[in-house]
Amino acid sequence: MRHVNGVSDRQFWRAILLAALFCGTAPNGAMAVPGPLPKLKTETAAAFDRYVALNGRAKFNELKSGAPFLWPDTLAENERRAAYESLRAGATRIEKTANV
Repeated sequence: MRHVNGVSDRQFWRAILLAALFCGTAPNGAMAVPGPLPKLKTETAAAFDRYVALNGRAKFNELKSGAPFLWPDTLAENERRAAYESLRAGATRIEKTANV
């Protein structure tokens, strides 16, 4: 679990804007034109399609059954309150989850 604290909205959007400006322009200031996308191997594309289908179906079934949509809503009351307070304060929480 990792928490990121102390980054304001303004700092976040400034970083996003700078990254977009540097990544989206050529040295002469013109917009960079992306080249053609690489062709995926058939096996890779099929594996990705299976992954999307399985995870999409699992999430759809969870939501259809009335399971909470937001992660904090799955927690006990005191943990849920603390999680929402942390989010309101601007903290970020990253967790590795198991996929289907």
